[in-house]
Amino acid sequence: MVVNYDDLIQNNEVFIRYAFRNSDCFSLIHQYKRVTINSKVDYVDDEFVDLLLPYFVKQHFTGDVKIHSYIPKKCVLNKYKCCKDTLGILLSQNNVFEDKLDLIEDICFYINHTLWFESISHEREAKIYHASNDDMTFMEKYRIRYYE
Repeated sequence: MVVNYDDLIQNNEVFIRYAFRNSDCFSLIHQYKRVTINSKVDYVDDEFVDLLLPYFVKQHFTGDVKIHSYIPKKCVLNKYKCCKDTLGILLSQNNVFEDKLDLIEDICFYINHTLWFESISHEREAKIYHASNDDMTFMEKYRIRYYE
């Protein structure tokens, strides 16, 4: 189902909290300057990534459409554990759905490591895959419009 992006911006915190309750991990796309010989990634947004690295789960470079429909060049998708600490880190960044010059981009959530929610910030697109009745009830309660 397609989710109205403006409604996500308006309901940022409540949606993120809901997603964290139901997901085991989330991902963000980060720009990088370079990858060193020993495979260490030199991120553009080092300070923010450093906050999340203790909760790092997995990394994907361009080309893996099962994880996200599009990962741009010179970007990497990092998955992180959903927990109280990472929730606090994300909520401290104001609104994760607003385009912030590529510092936080394309948040996705996974249930049992399967893509459940996908966003593409610069396109202002969001989708929920295999939406449950609870998902639709939540969306209706907070007036987050969606389309089948």
